[in-house]
Amino acid sequence: MKYLMILLFIPLIMFSQERYVKGYIYIEDEFIPIPTVEIMDTNNKLITETDTNGYFTFKLNDSNKTFFTQYPGLQKEEVNVIEESDLVYIFMITYPIIDFVSLKKAQRIIRKDRRKLLKKIYPEAIKRGVIPKGILFNKQKLD
Repeated sequence: MKYLMILLFIPLIMFSQERYVKGYIYIEDEFIPIPTVEIMDTNNKLITETDTNGYFTFKLNDSNKTFFTQYPGLQKEEVNVIEESDLVYIFMITYPIIDFVSLKKAQRIIRKDRRKLLKKIYPEAIKRGVIPKGILFNKQKLD
């Protein structure tokens, strides 16, 4: 009977391990850590804030592996945590100045510019030693 009880609790112990996400948040191409960035869940509930070095850590909710970063004057970033990594490097981008276009067109321009900029930022950050080699960017390894 004692062995049966142990066998029943082994799967619970194995699958109940807590997972923490930690990371750093920098401002786009200046590579300066940003303090007091708000990290929110999908319900806009505050999870945590970054410290003076741009560092954060929090317990990941198993049901929702997406969080947002928010800071005045910078674009809100959506982050999807993948199974391969618990360490996240986020580069927040300033809003571009867009004159006299519709809201829909402005959002399209912002998304397009953001993708171009991020493709340049991550390799430059690796070159400057801000982030280590071998990290994943859009599920592709950067060296």
